[in-house]
Amino acid sequence: MIERRCNRAQPGRERADNIRTSIVSQTSTQTLGAPMDQPSKMENLQFAQGILRELRQKAEADGEKLLTYLIDMAYLEASDRIRAHWIGHENENRRAKG
Repeated sequence: MIERRCNRAQPGRERADNIRTSIVSQTSTQTLGAPMDQPSKMENLQFAQGILRELRQKAEADGEKLLTYLIDMAYLEASDRIRAHWIGHENENRRAKG
């Protein structure tokens, strides 16, 4: 009986395995090591911010107050880092101009 439970396909786990396989196969077909192929830190932060926004909406809809709060904190951290990055670039541009 225990073996049957372990061998049964789990939809969430199966999906995660498929995503991992997809990522690995995409990565192996691309040329690795070329800096243009890799997302920048800013792109990664913006991606994380978008995912956190979606997760927050789902957690809030399910009534998960603590989880919603924690996701909010992570979202705000990503937003702060994005803002700091842009402010840093504005300062660099001002210095370069004059």
